[in-house]
Amino acid sequence: MLQKIRDRITGWIAGIVLAMLAVAFVFWGIDFGIATRDYAATVDGDEIPLTQFRTAFQNRLNQFQQYYQDEIPDSMRAQVRDTVLEDMVRNTLLRRRAESGGYRVSDTAVRESIEALPVFQVGGEFSKDIYYARLRSQGLSAAAFEAEQRSLLELTQLQDAILRTAFATTAELERDAELEQEQREMAYAVFSAEQYRDGVTVDDAAIEAYYRENPDEFRSPETVTLNYVQLRAEELAGDSEVSETELEELYANTPERFETPEQRRARHVLIQIDDDTEAQEARDEAAQVLERARAGDDFAALAREHSDDTGTAQSGGDLEWVERGMFTGPFDEALFSMEPGEIRGPVRSEYGFHVIKLEEIRAGERRAFDEVRDELEAELKAEKADERFYERAQALADAAFETPGELESVAEELDLELRRIPDFSREAGGGDIGADPVVIAAAFDDAVLIDGENSPILELGEDHVMVVRVSDHQPSVVLPLDAVRDRISDLLRSRAAQQKAAGVGDDFRARVAGGADPGELAEELGAEFHAARFVGRTEQSLPTMLLADAFRAPRPVEGKQVVRGVTLNDGDYAVYLLSVVRPGDFAALAEAERESRRRQLAQRRGTGDFAAYVEDLRAEAKVKVNKDIEEDLEAP
Repeated sequence: MLQKIRDRITGWIAGIVLAMLAVAFVFWGIDFGIATRDYAATVDGDEIPLTQFRTAFQNRLNQFQQYYQDEIPDSMRAQVRDTVLEDMVRNTLLRRRAESGGYRVSDTAVRESIEALPVFQVGGEFSKDIYYARLRSQGLSAAAFEAEQRSLLELTQLQDAILRTAFATTAELERDAELEQEQREMAYAVFSAEQYRDGVTVDDAAIEAYYRENPDEFRSPETVTLNYVQLRAEELAGDSEVSETELEELYANTPERFETPEQRRARHVLIQIDDDTEAQEARDEAAQVLERARAGDDFAALAREHSDDTGTAQSGGDLEWVERGMFTGPFDEALFSMEPGEIRGPVRSEYGFHVIKLEEIRAGERRAFDEVRDELEAELKAEKADERFYERAQALADAAFETPGELESVAEELDLELRRIPDFSREAGGGDIGADPVVIAAAFDDAVLIDGENSPILELGEDHVMVVRVSDHQPSVVLPLDAVRDRISDLLRSRAAQQKAAGVGDDFRARVAGGADPGELAEELGAEFHAARFVGRTEQSLPTMLLADAFRAPRPVEGKQVVRGVTLNDGDYAVYLLSVVRPGDFAALAEAERESRRRQLAQRRGTGDFAAYVEDLRAEAKVKVNKDIEEDLEAP
């Protein structure tokens, strides 16, 4: 039915993924080669699954739907397609580099990163109910989502490794401060154009000539009389009723929502397998730790001494409270088959060998129906309101389609108010709708404007739809001269006054350059004079155009002032006298400010280094793209 129905819950997953990648990838060309149709591209032999690409492509297109409706131009679709695929290629390259570089993320770090995501929080606290519910709504398992988060964290480690190598030298910081903190001493005079308007006369010949030469400046806006009916979900919310039976069935059918699963608190020691430690060596060391722990040595002390898990070693290996499934494979199986106080090991995982001590078990609980009844009632009412909204929206779409030449019967059939906006313009819209681009595009579409048909159903925001029809069209025409004579006269008078102000200002500039006193001369010429003072690049009290030109001007040489003029945004003319340029002094900054600048400059350089690193990876990669994906992704 509506695009929104298909895509109403697809945005937050993409948001999380994008938020964890700090660098925006720049579009590059892709070599389209011959391939089979089960993948979108290969990157050095690794495949990007076609299904993943289709999902990413559709999600990106959805961002443009509100502007283009269902008719995104082919050129835009092609650009989006290539950009999405290029992003996926670069992500694949970075993931491979992170894997080959040995970047690893502990289970604890993954858990903490997920719990910190606002989308899974209620009142600032992580909610397991929200977590599992949101994953279910996306058709994702916890294991799949956590694997994706682990991969993203590894990419972040790779990025950070490059960013942290960047640094700024003292010479670079001094030069940066010299420019950014530079101050310039300047005086200036402003010649107001307004003071010359009364002395300007414009004859009819000039007005008529301007009218003939610039007819498009004097066209009436193209307008229509817009008729429409609309539907808002909020208007249906109060009509939803739910029975006690429905509430009890929802409670019974979704027990996991109201159950607190069993939780266990444990400590562990990880002996990692890496370039310096072979598997057998790691196992032997873990066995020694196990022997000491069972002999009575303090487990927390053993973790601080031996554990390679940097996230938990300093806290004595404390994993805090965890649930089944938050770890993977043998580690999870071992942990949830132990008794409090038991020590087990060595347990093999993808990171190495673990020694585990189970501290406590917290039994799971289930919230009673009475505790959650109000929550269930609100949820069911909202669901019913949504269902009714979509049913009504479908009925509106069908009725408008079946009677394309009028809206009166549609409004009557659905008990909706038929509204009208006269003089609804292509440029500015009108009425309560304002300049909504979706409505403007629909109102001036040929099928609606010329053929007199009802528009397709339009989505104007969250749970708000509309159908429009045009009953009268007023094309844009060149207005008669008499209707715009005063406007042209005002325009020509303003331009003449501005030219006069600039002429007087240029005379002032020449005379000051010849040695005249600027303050006395400005008073004589009726200009507003501002005495010399030092200003910085971010000075707020000066006109923007004046400040920008003053900091572009050459430096005074041998004490000789630079005198320049500039037209301001409001048409006034300013002449300034630049006397002294005082560079910024890095050494004079407070220590905290110097360190802050050092970090900022290093971060900018690091970001550039990482972008160059990604570009190098991309340049060296062999990428072949399935040339058939364009056919697969043609607009329906």
